[in-house]
Amino acid sequence: MAEGRGYGFVGEANVDAFRPPVVPVLYAAVFSLAGPSVPAARLVSAVFLLLAVVAVWLLGKRLFGNAVAGYAAVFVAAAPTLWLYSTKALAEAAVVFLSAAFLYLFYRSQDSRKWLVAAMPMLALLSPWLANNMAVYGNPVGAITTQFANAGQQTPAYYYNFEEAANTLPLTDPFYITVGLPLLVGFFFPFTLLGLYYLYKDKHRKHLAVFLLLALLFILLLSALSEKRDRYLLPLIPVVALATGYGFERLGNIWPLRRSGSSGQAAKAVAVALAVIVVLSLAASFYLVGNYPKHERFEALDEAGAYLNANCIGMPGGIYSNNYPYVFWFTGESGKDIGEAGASTTGACLLVDNYIYTNIT
Repeated sequence: MAEGRGYGFVGEANVDAFRPPVVPVLYAAVFSLAGPSVPAARLVSAVFLLLAVVAVWLLGKRLFGNAVAGYAAVFVAAAPTLWLYSTKALAEAAVVFLSAAFLYLFYRSQDSRKWLVAAMPMLALLSPWLANNMAVYGNPVGAITTQFANAGQQTPAYYYNFEEAANTLPLTDPFYITVGLPLLVGFFFPFTLLGLYYLYKDKHRKHLAVFLLLALLFILLLSALSEKRDRYLLPLIPVVALATGYGFERLGNIWPLRRSGSSGQAAKAVAVALAVIVVLSLAASFYLVGNYPKHERFEALDEAGAYLNANCIGMPGGIYSNNYPYVFWFTGESGKDIGEAGASTTGACLLVDNYIYTNIT
């Protein structure tokens, strides 16, 4: 888009408009000013992380007051998974912000319908994407439907281990319960459970019902997709943060010291607990960012693309990838499905997002 090629196609036959246009439009604006650059794209993600912190604080203040809002904002700022993906040129941080903003507008619209006007620009941005999908795919959500078409089994686990494959029925696969949610909540888990309990006990059941319904529907939807990744749960960060913040706030009220009148000591104890968890979470965040899988030679997609263009065009085994538009963009060739690559594949290049491996024997 920054180069004037429009939105929706890479070449004549390679459609890339299977993602909503909001984040690509922002990237295009930044690239128009600063030029195509991975650091610039990562800066967009970092800005959205900050906006997500603010949006969750506003949401928490609207529903539960300043104390819960503050605790929830700290959770968002320290969540390791969100930290990890906010350092990448991905849409996750933007989605967290938008989900928090949606919830805020949803609750504010109960007071005044004028808050619904704020959603109109978003609909204006989504309309071309929906129209393009109808024209190309015959449905409004585009290539996302391929995830449901292949929902009979989980995507082979080449994202994590190239030598293993996981074939499980999607709705019976507990990935998002056993892996996704624990990674999302991290060291805050006991306080999240405490918050959910007291939301029910304190008769905030309307809010609790909204939170649980959103989480349940979202997890069921994701579980029906063939491809499962921990980062797909990140849009639930706002509701998890609010539950966790409520747990910290109630902890200060149920602390035994408060019953004896030592409210200051209770507050200090909660502050110490929060500080310890934040330090642990930030340590985990730095570890994840520093140890994120990457090829020793390629720091970013443009470097991997340059290698593809220089070394992989015309290779007898072809180019295997999980992202055809990348392959076509850099080489002009149509990529093969990465799931078809095996141990016996030779003379081929393998592009997994921005991680490229070669086998030239």
